[in-house]
Amino acid sequence: MSVPPDNAAPGTVAVRSCRSGGGGLSPVAVGLGLRREHASVLLNGSAEVGFLEVHAENYMAAGGGARDLLDRLAERYPQSSEIAFYLGELEMERGNVAVALSHYQRIAPDYAKYEQMVNRVVFTYRNQKCFLDAENFLQAALAKRPDAVGFYPVLASLYEDQNKLEEAKLALERGRRSFPNDENVLYYLGFLYDRLGEKEKGVATMEALLQVNPDNANA
Repeated sequence: MSVPPDNAAPGTVAVRSCRSGGGGLSPVAVGLGLRREHASVLLNGSAEVGFLEVHAENYMAAGGGARDLLDRLAERYPQSSEIAFYLGELEMERGNVAVALSHYQRIAPDYAKYEQMVNRVVFTYRNQKCFLDAENFLQAALAKRPDAVGFYPVLASLYEDQNKLEEAKLALERGRRSFPNDENVLYYLGFLYDRLGEKEKGVATMEALLQVNPDNANA
């Protein structure tokens, strides 16, 4: 059983990893499931917390008290991607995109909801026809997370919305070089080759898709 440090806030749980040598467990971080009763301990700085877990349903209700708490905690724990994410979500719901972005920019690329955040921002820009903003935001995210294979089809779709099919093709070819067996990348690329009149490449790409998954119904 993991034991939190002596100065940990009430309700903290020690998270451990199996990555250390010799088969043992080594501490990684101490996290806290955020509750109102923890606020005073967190805000006065008497607890060392590696991360905060936020339950969105506790902060999405009408009224400013819960939101104010998140704002104050964000100032105290600027490294908390979880708080930054939910503050961004609240502002997105209110239509305050610029304010939401100021929170989202603090989210670490390895945060579990990073891809969800990026897609949310891109979708919002896309609906507003702000394609250049969407593209720049997504390209910056790709630079931080080149392993996020789902970003490549989204980037291609942004180009396609603008009838920039060559750019869409290049984005997917870039994705294929990094992820040669990704079914979504292969299918979308094969589809674009066909639209661009590059029939042989389209057929070859769909055949590659069937080699990855013979049961793929789209190929």
